[in-house]
Amino acid sequence: MFTTPYENGEVGVLKRFGQTNIVILGGHKDSKVDENLQFDIISRLYNELKGSKKKLAIGLSWLPCTNINKASLNEYTQGSQKQTNADEEFNKLLELLQFGNEINSEGLQLFKPIIQLARSLQLPLVPLGPDPSVIKIVRTIGFDGLSDEERSRNIPDPQGYVDIVKQPAFQRYTKEVIFGPLSADDPNVVSSSVSEADKAESLFRDRIFRDEVVASNAARYIAAFNSNKDKGSEGVCLVVLASVRDVVFGYGLPERAKRNLDFFSSTVVNSDNVKSGSKGDQVLSVLLNPVTADSLALDGIVQLRLALAYGSNQENERPLSDFLWFSSSPSVKLLTRPKNPISREGDKPAGESSILKAF
Repeated sequence: MFTTPYENGEVGVLKRFGQTNIVILGGHKDSKVDENLQFDIISRLYNELKGSKKKLAIGLSWLPCTNINKASLNEYTQGSQKQTNADEEFNKLLELLQFGNEINSEGLQLFKPIIQLARSLQLPLVPLGPDPSVIKIVRTIGFDGLSDEERSRNIPDPQGYVDIVKQPAFQRYTKEVIFGPLSADDPNVVSSSVSEADKAESLFRDRIFRDEVVASNAARYIAAFNSNKDKGSEGVCLVVLASVRDVVFGYGLPERAKRNLDFFSSTVVNSDNVKSGSKGDQVLSVLLNPVTADSLALDGIVQLRLALAYGSNQENERPLSDFLWFSSSPSVKLLTRPKNPISREGDKPAGESSILKAF
């Protein structure tokens, strides 16, 4: 793991995770190495919380948050444990789940160990993604194409949803992350037969809506748990399995999750009159086994880029992630060294992709 100021290294970081509402693990698509690391982090975090009054749950950012999926996952993890054939039970679950564009039953096989771990430990599995029928409307027509019920169910904080895209730092995030190379393999990009402008508009609508729905569903889960928790309970830590793109530079899931936690903490937002005592700073992002391409570093740069902007613009930026966690010790060339402080945009030294001050 990346060197941290926490006492006892990884143990100290896991303790910090256990005190948090939402921990977002950003991994690479189809990476068994990252899935193994996610499994290890969840297992160790479970042991960290075992015996405490804090519960653990696992959020699936790429699985649609439909009633069928919620019921199927709940029955799988919380139902009868008499069956002994774990593979048979997993395959039965696959037959019941509804999938979107981001993952299918074949893709879910990669996360089989984590899902089976959740069953064995009776950890809730929480689907967080948007309904495929709703995201199709957003992608082709836009937010205005949704019914009032669909809007309120998917975007509980519409003002915050609008305001975030107006922030100067988000404009840079849009250019470099949403429209950047990390979106090259996005399964939701529309056909190349449409114009580039229409394709860009569709991608932008899809990305910000998808991120907002996942973040708001995660915050809603925390709020619902807190409103129904037993006396003396310390709440729940939701570990969200997400992609690299969801995590990098903050304006995907992390920033939206923080805002939605704050929103749920002060507002009655759904038909169940759910309120939460959560705080908006209780969200941590973790980038797993990052490489320079994940940080959008320029060609030829071997160090991770820790921020999208420098100097006076840095104040509104978000770091690459809160934590960098490696399965094995990375090359020292990958990690940025605290030298050559930058006082203004354009002062970045040749060959330097970022500075420690970005944190």
